Amino acid sequence: MIKVISLIVSLFVDISRLDIGTTPHPKLYFYPSIQNSVPIQSFIQQEINQTKIRFNPILSTWILAAILIPTSATLCVLVLAFKYGRNVKPILTYMTTTQSQTLSQMKSRLSEVQILVDSIDKQIQISQENAEKIDEIIQSVSDPKKPSDRSNY
Repeated sequence: MIKVISLIVSLFVDISRLDIGTTPHPKLYFYPSIQNSVPIQSFIQQEINQTKIRFNPILSTWILAAILIPTSATLCVLVLAFKYGRNVKPILTYMTTTQSQTLSQMKSRLSEVQILVDSIDKQIQISQENAEKIDEIIQSVSDPKKPSDRSNY
């Protein structure tokens, strides 16, 4: 912002030093105080100084916050890592024991389920055989042409 204001001031100073000839420049004609640039420069410099005084604390606060927040976050992460980094070995052993216990429990449950599935398969097979026998009996009872089949049952 200061560079922009100084650029504007230098532009006005350069315009006032132009050798236009006998006729004044139209913009300079409407602003006769531009030809006397020393009071304008001092006025602009005063405004710049006042702006600096007003914005320096705000700017310093923002810069300080922009530096301190990431730094403090990083330090907190490092402190937590060092604090809990020592407890990693017991946690890992607990995790491995829990994993082995879980796997053994899952294997035992799987074997129990397999036994149940096998027994259900046997019961289904027996039920299908019984259903076939019942169907044959029903067909033989309802079909009077085959008397020899009745004697088998």
